[in-house]
Amino acid sequence: MKKLFIEEYVGMLKLVFKCWKEKRNAYFGSVAMKYVVLLLTSFLTVQSFSQKVLGIIADSITHQPLPFATVQASNNKASLVADINGRFSISILESTSHLQFSYTGHKTKILTVSSIEKVDTVFLAPAGVELTEIIIAPIQDKIRRIVNTAVAHKKEHNPELYDFYQCNVYYKMHADLIGLADDRDVFFRPDKHLIFSETYSRRVYKRTQQLQETILASRFSGLKKTYFSNMITDMLPFHIYSNYILLNDKEYVNPIAAGWQQHYRFRLEDELTVDNDTVYVLAFTPKKGVVFNSLRGVVYINTNGYAISHMVASTGDTTVERTVRFEQIYTYTNGKWFPKELNYDFTIKHLMNAATTLEWNGHSVIDSISYQPLSSNAFDKAHSLKLADSIDLHTEQDWARFRKDTISVKEQNTYHYLDSFVRVNKLEQLITATARLNVGRLPIGKLDVDVKRLFASNSYEGTRLGLGLYTNDKISKYYSVGGWAGYGFKDKAWKYGASATIYPNGKRENWLAFAYQKNIGSPGEVVLHEELQNGLSGWRLGQVDLFEEYSFTSNFRAGYWELRPAAKWETTQPLYQSNFTMQGKTPTQYTNKEASLGIRYAYGEKRFPVFDYYVAGETKYPIAYVQVGKGVITATDYKADYLRVLAAVTYNHHTNRWGKDWFRVDGGVLRTANDQPLPQSYLLAGNGFNTSNLSFYASYGFITMKPYDYYSDRYAAFYYRHDFDKYLWDKRWSKPFFSLAHNLVYGSLSRSNAAANNGIHSFSNGYHESGLLINQLLRMNISFADLYFTAGAFYHWNKARDWQRNSAYVIGISAGL
Repeated sequence: MKKLFIEEYVGMLKLVFKCWKEKRNAYFGSVAMKYVVLLLTSFLTVQSFSQKVLGIIADSITHQPLPFATVQASNNKASLVADINGRFSISILESTSHLQFSYTGHKTKILTVSSIEKVDTVFLAPAGVELTEIIIAPIQDKIRRIVNTAVAHKKEHNPELYDFYQCNVYYKMHADLIGLADDRDVFFRPDKHLIFSETYSRRVYKRTQQLQETILASRFSGLKKTYFSNMITDMLPFHIYSNYILLNDKEYVNPIAAGWQQHYRFRLEDELTVDNDTVYVLAFTPKKGVVFNSLRGVVYINTNGYAISHMVASTGDTTVERTVRFEQIYTYTNGKWFPKELNYDFTIKHLMNAATTLEWNGHSVIDSISYQPLSSNAFDKAHSLKLADSIDLHTEQDWARFRKDTISVKEQNTYHYLDSFVRVNKLEQLITATARLNVGRLPIGKLDVDVKRLFASNSYEGTRLGLGLYTNDKISKYYSVGGWAGYGFKDKAWKYGASATIYPNGKRENWLAFAYQKNIGSPGEVVLHEELQNGLSGWRLGQVDLFEEYSFTSNFRAGYWELRPAAKWETTQPLYQSNFTMQGKTPTQYTNKEASLGIRYAYGEKRFPVFDYYVAGETKYPIAYVQVGKGVITATDYKADYLRVLAAVTYNHHTNRWGKDWFRVDGGVLRTANDQPLPQSYLLAGNGFNTSNLSFYASYGFITMKPYDYYSDRYAAFYYRHDFDKYLWDKRWSKPFFSLAHNLVYGSLSRSNAAANNGIHSFSNGYHESGLLINQLLRMNISFADLYFTAGAFYHWNKARDWQRNSAYVIGISAGL
């Protein structure tokens, strides 16, 4: 409407100017003056006819804002969508007497303009009805067309498929304990939050999977340093264009994805005209009788590219103790859709008691969006999330410039109070200690306790109790020295060690380590990289070697590459009946000198800082490992030069409408000069975990194979597991889903190795096993998380079709939010 008036003004002004220039006085007097009067009258009329109405749309019961509620004038087809905080501002004409306010799941309200001007909030009452199964063919066909078209256009609007983008992200977060506060309580008072933080970062992305996020400023109430920088990438989904939406490390099926009809049902709530485009408002819920990691909410589809312009969603889990809700809005800028704002709410009920609830709220604003690459953009592939210098030292004036949202009086009070409270009560040390447990260290003053050395259990030692102490960065960030000791109560023997580690640049990614240890280990155990070691490998110890070792290990990271040169000198004594015979003699002790090089490559891997360490995050691509070792083994009248090559590739992928697949392929080759045989301790042992009829489940291991049944000098193994997306049911005590697994390995022993190690076997005919797991068969709520119990059975396929002999039953324990 305004555009038409402006065009009239311009046209009439041109006419007046033309008449004056040509000095057509008679015409000017009779015609031009008439248009001048009309021009002024029209201008004044527009000013009097147009007025702006603004306010907030909120729930009448909770008084919480309703994001993306719709406002429609009674005499105007144009509509407006409220912002992420329920705020609206609409210009209306004088002829508009009413405004209509709508929101999914709430009763529509129609108010007069005059009544709205008297209040600043419009409250909508919940409708109290679920989506119904009413099927009207024409409407269903229309919904199907809208959703399918949006799915077909997803790749066009996925930021990860853009060639390049750069933006700034402002993020603020606060948490509260509801139900525990008391006006008399010094700490839990209603005028401040439990915690409050702000982060300002620059995000740069280049296709494919090159991401650099640099935190420019960070502030966390009560703390002097930034410890939780990974929250900005871990807690919030940056966009919702993938087939799965990651919330709290759990993948939820996106309602706008291929195969949506198998998972969700939609209802067309509204159809709006916004900026000459049509916006379809669609409510969605999980289909009845289909249980999966689901969402429920509302999605707005804009006919400009059939892009998602808004989404409001919450988790559909029936577990009421924990819920996740997010609201995201996109903006159309420079010809592309891009995330603009995000709200995030994580609620845990009954945290400490029946009346206590933890509420975790985050809000992010994205601006300064650019799709033009800059020559100055450089990617540190090893650190996708980096901390800029002095991020904790910014002034209030700096933060006023960084903030893209105001902070409330309550949020400001949180800073003032907690900064003082934490300093007086010296709580930062406690927070530091608690968070460092993520890397297995518990700081006590200037020393770190190695948590992994405190307790171990296996059939050889029974119970091992121990202690490991190492200096931390309070002494120096450039080195750490320490040692450990442990005592096995069954074998009645001490094990111990010491090490000194140098960090050349003061960071924990590149290091040089010198170590000594006297310990026990499994004969023939394949150790390629600590990431490939199963957490239960120490538990299966039953047949062991006693070794004394001096070692040098280093680690260097460059981009996606990790290089690990190492050298060791060790003596090994088998503590079992060894059948290795060489020239009629059976050595009881061996000396081994070895130099090795380990290589790890993880394309697109995201790494983020946790204190002094960088921790590996996810990657969508396979991770490759290679280790080459060359050494010499000697004993009385025995010497063997050997070359060992080990390699592995791991990969996991979540496929829409199929589920999640886990793959691992590994293999090894061991060769000696002149075909000299090697003792059992230095061959390649089978990766078996079967120690009894009922064992703990070990991923990437053979469940039906005993640990010391098979050895080889060359082998290739394949491990596969498939997790189905759908659950059998969803109860408070149980939410099970099936997994299928199949493991296989082929290997061989040279004639010399087989002859010298009498009685050992290899899998030259192959070893196959298949398994069925029922995951999360039982679950136990522990307030902030769930404890899951898994059960399953595996079967070893061989010629003897004997279920009792070839089967193994397993149980598993896991935890999740």
